[in-house]
Amino acid sequence: MILKVKNAFTEAFSEKSDYKCFACSPHNEQGLKMEFFANEDSVWSEWEPRPEFDGWKGVVHGGIQATLMDEAA
Repeated sequence: MILKVKNAFTEAFSEKSDYKCFACSPHNEQGLKMEFFANEDSVWSEWEPRPEFDGWKGVVHGGIQATLMDEAA
């Protein structure tokens, strides 16, 4: 069974449009809007990069890669 993992900050501030975490807030138009999922063995996020996150055409900028890893940790 796959479950969506609740983000404590997103849940606490879901009604506040001023909560603009770059990685996980649904209110940040420029952000990553990451969501996490879990099953018995794993936790993961599925994310598709937009062109504005490229450091070079077709290569996700290193800072974005670091943010993805930081959020997952």
